Amino acid sequence: MRLAIGLGIVLLAATTLAQDGVFVDKRNNMSVKNWTSFVIHRVSDSLVEFKGEGKPLQAEWAGQRIELRTNSLSGSASVQAEGLLTLISADLQGAVWARQKLPSAQGASAVQSVEVEAGSATYLAQSFTWTLKSAVALRQSDPAAGVSFSAKGNSGSAALAAPNAAKPARFGMTQFELKGGVTFQWTRKEVKEGQAQTSTLKGSTDHLVFENAKGTLTLRGNVSLDGDSPALLGAVSASVATLTLDAEGNVTKIEFEGSPGKTVLKPPPGTETRVAATALLLGFGVALGTAARGGRTP
Repeated sequence: MRLAIGLGIVLLAATTLAQDGVFVDKRNNMSVKNWTSFVIHRVSDSLVEFKGEGKPLQAEWAGQRIELRTNSLSGSASVQAEGLLTLISADLQGAVWARQKLPSAQGASAVQSVEVEAGSATYLAQSFTWTLKSAVALRQSDPAAGVSFSAKGNSGSAALAAPNAAKPARFGMTQFELKGGVTFQWTRKEVKEGQAQTSTLKGSTDHLVFENAKGTLTLRGNVSLDGDSPALLGAVSASVATLTLDAEGNVTKIEFEGSPGKTVLKPPPGTETRVAATALLLGFGVALGTAARGGRTP
C-alpha cells in the first residue's frame, strides 16, 4: 500500500508540473527541466527510474554537483530520506553536455570542474565513470591550481575523482582514455618571482590514456607534440610518447619511441639553453631533458 501511494504521489507531481516542463524532487536535489515528455516510475521504496526528452532537456543533481543537457535522458535514482533523489545511473542520447564540480586541493572555497561532450554517453555514479561515443570532448579546469586540460576524440571514457571535501583530489579525473583522431592541450599557469608564466603542451595521437595514480599521460600512434613546456622546448613526432607529471600538474619528463621519430628543438629567443638528448628513435626509447644555465652553451 505504501508503495502504491508513493508511486501515485510521484506521478501526480510529474502530471502537475507537465505544463511547465519541470520536475523537482521534494528536497530540491534532482531537477529536470525544459522537457517535452517525462516519465518517472517508482520501482520500489528505494528506487525510481526516469525517462525524458527535450531539445535540449536539462537536469541537475545539486548534492552530487552534476548538471547536464541532452536530447534524451533515461536512468535511475535512489530514494533517500524525505523524498531526496540521488542519481545512480544515466543514459544520454543526442547533443550531450555534462559538468561535475569537485572540491579543489587549493582551499575550501576553490572548485575544479570536469566537462564532457559527446553524441551519446552513459554515467555510473558509484564509480564516477563516463563512457562517451561520437565527437567526444573532455575538459578539466582548476583555476586556483592553474591547471587546465582539453581533448577531443572519436570515443572515450573518464573516471572522476570521488568528491571529498576533507581530502580533495589534485586532479578531477583519476583516469581517462580517448581513441581516434585525438587532439589535446595541457596548460599550466603559475607565478614565479612575481611574474605570471604560462606553459602549454599540445599534440595529436591515435590513442591517449591518462593515469593519475602513475602521474602519466601516454600517447600511442601517430604522435605529434609541440608547445613551450620546459620539458619539451621543441616539436616531436614519434610512435609513442609518455609524459610524466608532478603533483602540481607540471610536465617533468617526456619519453619517446619511434620508428623512426623526428625531433626539432626550438629554444626560446634570447635564452641560452643546454639540451641533453639521447636520440635513438629506431624502436628504442628516447629521453629529452633541458637545463637552463647562464653563460654560453658548450
